[in-house]
Amino acid sequence: MRVERILAIFLALGLIVSSFILFDRMKVENGYKTYEITLDYNEMLRYSSEAEQDMGKSLKDFKEAGVASVNIGEATINSLKMNEDFKIRTSFEGYDLVIAGENEGLKFIEAGLKQVLKESRKMTYRDDNTLVIEGKPKDMAFDSTVVRDFVGNKIGASTIGQASKLEYTGLGFLEDEIKLAKASGLNVLLRPVYIADTQDAKKSIDRFIDSIDKNNLKQTYVIFAGEQVIGSDEELDYLAKTLYDRNISVGMIEASVQREHLETIGLEPLVEKMDYKAIRAFTTWQFIQKRFDYGIPMHHNGEEIVNTFYRAITERNIRIIYFKPFIMPNSKAVTDMKIYKDRLDDLQERLLKTHDIKPGEVQPMQPLRARRSMQMIAAIGTLAAAFIMLENIIKLKRKHLLLGFMVSAILTGGIYAANIKLDLVNKLFGLLATIVFPSLAIICVLAIIKDILAKDQKVKTFQAYARGLIVLVLAIAISLIGAIYEVAFFAQSKYLLELDIFKGVKLSQVAPLAIALVAYMAYFGYSRKDKDNYLRVNEIKEFLLGNIKIWQALIVGVLLGAVALLLLRSGHESNVEPSSIELLVRNMLELFLPARPRNKAFLLGYPALILFVFLAFRKRFIWSFPAFALVAAIGQSNILNTFSHIRTPIYISYLRVSYELAIAVITGAIFVLCADLFMKFLEKVKKNA
Repeated sequence: MRVERILAIFLALGLIVSSFILFDRMKVENGYKTYEITLDYNEMLRYSSEAEQDMGKSLKDFKEAGVASVNIGEATINSLKMNEDFKIRTSFEGYDLVIAGENEGLKFIEAGLKQVLKESRKMTYRDDNTLVIEGKPKDMAFDSTVVRDFVGNKIGASTIGQASKLEYTGLGFLEDEIKLAKASGLNVLLRPVYIADTQDAKKSIDRFIDSIDKNNLKQTYVIFAGEQVIGSDEELDYLAKTLYDRNISVGMIEASVQREHLETIGLEPLVEKMDYKAIRAFTTWQFIQKRFDYGIPMHHNGEEIVNTFYRAITERNIRIIYFKPFIMPNSKAVTDMKIYKDRLDDLQERLLKTHDIKPGEVQPMQPLRARRSMQMIAAIGTLAAAFIMLENIIKLKRKHLLLGFMVSAILTGGIYAANIKLDLVNKLFGLLATIVFPSLAIICVLAIIKDILAKDQKVKTFQAYARGLIVLVLAIAISLIGAIYEVAFFAQSKYLLELDIFKGVKLSQVAPLAIALVAYMAYFGYSRKDKDNYLRVNEIKEFLLGNIKIWQALIVGVLLGAVALLLLRSGHESNVEPSSIELLVRNMLELFLPARPRNKAFLLGYPALILFVFLAFRKRFIWSFPAFALVAAIGQSNILNTFSHIRTPIYISYLRVSYELAIAVITGAIFVLCADLFMKFLEKVKKNA
C-alpha cells in the first residue's frame, strides 16, 4: 500500500486536532449522568379509574416505585370536557361558541380567556350554566371529506366536525390538580398551551411563570403541550431569556421513529437562543405500552418496555422518561404496583451498575461547539486521506497527486476562513470521512492479501488465523481514525441533542462497498499479467464484456440481496422487524454488556476478513476473493456507521466496536476451523476419487 509522506503528515496532524475535539465532547457527555421518570397527570386519571382507586393514592404509589415528578397540562375548553366536576359541552350558533356546564367551570373559562386573548371578545351568560363567547370566521377549524355518488364520481366536499380555536386556547392551570399532585410528594411540572392566532404571546408567558411562582413549584424543565411554543410568533426572545434566567430547560420529546423530535413550532429556534439548554425526553408511545409480554424468556411483565427506556437513556442521550402505564394483551392497564416497582428498580440498577447514570434532578448538557480552525485542520486531514486512497487506486504522478491535494487544501482553508456555509461543509467532510477511512482499511487488507499470495509461505492453521486477527485489528484501527475525524465535524450541541442529524448514513454504508470492489480491480485486475496496482480501463472493459456463468450471477444476486437487507435493516424507520430469537439475543447481550455489539460485525464482516487472510495463505478459493473484499468492507463501514449516530455517547460507540472485535476472535476461529475442515474433506474426496 502506497502512502505519500506529505499526505501522511497532514493526516497525522488532522488526527491530533480531531482527538482534542473528541476529548472535549467526552467531557460534555461525562457530566450528563442523571435521569428522571415523570408521569402525565391525565394518563394517571385514566389509570386510577381502571385501578378503581383514588388519584392521590395512585400518584403516591408511583412515587414509591421510583417516579420523580408529574406533568400537568394547561387546561383548555376541549380538555375540560373530560373534567367530571365541570361537565363542559360546546355547540355553535354561527361563529359564536356556546358553552354549557357547571358555573364554576364557566367562570374559570371566562377568566382564563380574558387573561390572554389577543382581541377582546364579548362574553355573555344566558344563565348560570351557559356562556356564549363571540366568535369570528378566523376562529373556525374543521376537517372535510370527499363526497361521491354510488358509482364513485366526486360530487363535492363535506365538513366533518367543527371546532373553534378558542376551544384549544390555554386557560391556565387547575389549582385543585396542582394541590393534589403536590400532596403526593412528586415534583409538579406545568405544560403550557399556546394558540398563536388567539393568544397574546407576552401575557401567555407571564401567566405561565406566575402559575409557577403562585404555586411555589420547582420547574426544572418545560415540555410544551400542543403544537406551538408559547410566544413562538412574537415573543420568542422574551421566552428564551425568561426560561434561561430562571434555569428552566426545554424538554424535547423524541419522535416515535426514535430520531429527532416531535415537530413543535418555535422549539428549535428557542433552544438555539437558550444556547442549547435543553433535555431530550422519551414518551411511552402506545405501541410501547403494549410490549408488556412478548411470550419469550426475559420479556414478561414489562421487561421489554424497560429495555426500551434503558436503550433510550444509554444510547440516545434521553434523560427524561415520560412514563405511561403498561397495557396488557387484553388492552387493560396493568395495576399491580409491584410490577412497576420491580421494573423501575431493574432500570435503576442496570443504569447505575454499567453506566453510572443515577435518578436525580436532570440538568442539560454543557454547550459544545468545536473551533472553526480545528475543524479546518480536520478537513484538510480528511482530504489527505482521500488522496491516499486515490493514490492506491489510480495511477497518478507524484506531482499531480500533490498538486491536487494542495489546491483542494487551499480551497478548503479559504472556505473555513471565510465561514462559507460551514454547516453544510462540515456535513460533507463528515460524509467523506465515513467513506474514505473504511475504504482505506480495505485497501490495506487487499495490499496484505496480495503480498501473502505473492509469497510461498506455509503456515499452520493457527498462525494463519493469528495473522488474520492482526490484519483485522489493523483495519479496525484505520476505520477508528476515520471515526475520530467524523466526531470532529459533528462536535456541536445541536447534533448531540439531535436538533440536526447526519443524513449520509445510507451512502456511507454503500460507497465503501463499491470502492472495495474498485480497489480489488486495482490490486488484482482482470486477467492481469503484471504486478502493478492501479485501475485500468481495458481490464474494466474486458470484465464488463466477459461471459458470466450462472453460478457467478447467483453469487452476485446473493451479495446484492445482502446489501439490500443491510440497508433495509439500518435505521429506526425500517419495516424489517427482528425475529423473537434475534430480539432475545440482542437483549441478552445488552443485559451482560454495557453496549450491544452489532451482529453484522461479529457474525459477518470481522470473521470474513480473518477467513479472507486464511484463504490467502492457503491459496484456495481465490475466485471468491472479490466477495470477501465486499463482506469485509461491510464490517469496516459498520464502524463509521456506529459513530454516525452522533447522539450516542462516544464511550458507548467505542465499547461496541471493542465487543465486536472480542466476539469476532471466537467467530473468526470458528470460520477458519470450518474452512480448514472443509478443505481437508475436499482433499480426502479428491484422493479417493
